[in-house]
Amino acid sequence: MTRPEIARALEHLGHDSRDLQITDVFSGSANRAVRLLVAGDDIVLRLAGSGIGNLVDRSRERDHMRVASSLGVAPQVLSADPDRGLILYRFADGQPLDTMERPFATPVLERLGQAFRKLRQATGFTGVMDPWEKLETYLDEAGCTSPEAPDAFGAGWAVVDALRHVCHPADATPVASHVDPVAANIIDDGKNISFLDWEYAALCHPLWDPAYFASETGLAEEERRTLLAATGMEGEAKALADWIRVALAVSLAWCLVRRQRAGGEALWNREIAWRRTRLAAP
Repeated sequence: MTRPEIARALEHLGHDSRDLQITDVFSGSANRAVRLLVAGDDIVLRLAGSGIGNLVDRSRERDHMRVASSLGVAPQVLSADPDRGLILYRFADGQPLDTMERPFATPVLERLGQAFRKLRQATGFTGVMDPWEKLETYLDEAGCTSPEAPDAFGAGWAVVDALRHVCHPADATPVASHVDPVAANIIDDGKNISFLDWEYAALCHPLWDPAYFASETGLAEEERRTLLAATGMEGEAKALADWIRVALAVSLAWCLVRRQRAGGEALWNREIAWRRTRLAAP
């Protein structure tokens, strides 16, 4: 990402770029982002990456992030152009959860659970994320006609198929959800949690966000209990375990898409193998 590219994006969004200072560059698997100082403002410019254009709704991303910001669980959106995949928001100070020691400290998980709980109360979210539909979409996008193949789900596909009769999205009223709460998308400032990257946000089953976080971080049983208690769903330990496997399945299918579209086959093969092994484990 070059300085002229950043300057053009800022100007397109209606911001003066003459005195911009690039203070950090963030790398992700799908997007590009830079932290900037512009006229004294500490802000982040996110530019959409390649390979996921038809899998996300950028207008909904902007709208949902604004709603979440009003609740104190997302940075303030300054401006955006969904058609160009541009979004400008205030920098969220704090520590990303993917840089924290494990197991997560109890207060961190409590703040995270409270943030999930607060987000569930949001109004104004649109679109429903059905994990089973998402799974099929990703398999189609990856050109995966045999998910039971050794280089796809392998033996884990039987586990996934069995869960179709257990985890029904319609069993609960869908709630506002981040949908992609991986540890790198979560910032803890010691008092509050902020979520980044709202491109997949939608209405979803109440257990989806805690399940996806638990699946991507490999939460231990005690960590799960702490998180569930903070979300107000203490009695859902068994359901959470099932939904974690569903989350692993969706995440694995997404990795199949990334392997097919983005190259870096060795990287995505490692990510796929990690999820496949955990999915098939007892």
